[in-house]
Amino acid sequence: MVIKAIIKRTLLVLLSVLLGIVINYLDRNILDSIYLSAQHGGLLFNNVKEAEGHIDYFRWMFFTDNKYCRMNFDCEYLRDEYKTIAIVYLGDEEPDILTILSTIYMEDQNFLYLEAKYNYKTKTLTWQPLEVGIHKIGTITDGEAVQSYLEEAGVTKKDIKKHQDYILKETVLKKWAKGNYRFPFHLMKGIKVTDSSWDFTE
Repeated sequence: MVIKAIIKRTLLVLLSVLLGIVINYLDRNILDSIYLSAQHGGLLFNNVKEAEGHIDYFRWMFFTDNKYCRMNFDCEYLRDEYKTIAIVYLGDEEPDILTILSTIYMEDQNFLYLEAKYNYKTKTLTWQPLEVGIHKIGTITDGEAVQSYLEEAGVTKKDIKKHQDYILKETVLKKWAKGNYRFPFHLMKGIKVTDSSWDFTE
């Protein structure tokens, strides 16, 4: 009885993954494809050669309760100023959201954090308010403090836009498409992008 249930569950998961792959291959929305793969265990993450390590799909399917899934890009394939670029799915905590995290080296062992959230239902990608990691102090989220630090460091809105383009288009979309599609078109078909990088909460 237990074996039948496991086989049935496995077949349903594999069928949903296959269906998701076919649907997203046809409409060419790469973020939808990444989201569906993460939601079903990240099996297609293993096709991205620039990924750091590989997703243990078997363990996710049978031994993980919260269905958390993360893929880090190997630093070897990133520009020198990037410490981390990662794709994260938090399962039940944020069931409709795919998060793109990035950490950028700044001067004096400080970091700039850029984060984007993609809502699968609304097809909206939103860049979150900027944060700065200060050595021996911690993460700063206060708008005035963040803007003051970036001004002193000479970081402009144009610089942030360049980082966003590199993170999203040059890294996440292109590296995923290269690993999972032979002829990728319309990488961001139907996706609305909003930038709240400078919209700090009072």
